[in-house]
Amino acid sequence: PDGTRMPISPKFKANIIGRFDFSLCTLDAHIQGALVAQTKARSDLRVLNASILGDQPGYASVDFSAGIGRNNWSLEIYADNVFDERGEVGRFAQCDETICGDELDVTSSGGRVYTIPIKPRFVGIKFSNKF
Repeated sequence: PDGTRMPISPKFKANIIGRFDFSLCTLDAHIQGALVAQTKARSDLRVLNASILGDQPGYASVDFSAGIGRNNWSLEIYADNVFDERGEVGRFAQCDETICGDELDVTSSGGRVYTIPIKPRFVGIKFSNKF
């Protein structure tokens, strides 16, 4: 219908990154923080199928990193999705939603709606060397 929002397109989405570069003794250093946030989004363009799948809820994810380097090498420690937010990037049913989807008890098949989550909390270390 006229005015139906495209699937997986929230009304609002923001990506904000702040980075501070500085010197630490003889090394180049940085700290960085990032925020990704979005409001809820429809999961399907078709009205009936979207009502069966339900909306993808809004979420906010925070990342942090800090690193040092000099000349051709760098070392960074990072944490993605620090607060382990369980946002969704998609929803689907194994077959047609009116047959397999049963998130809102619309069908009687006992089907299941699957979600595709954002990456869970992840902590790591990166080392790079330019040749």
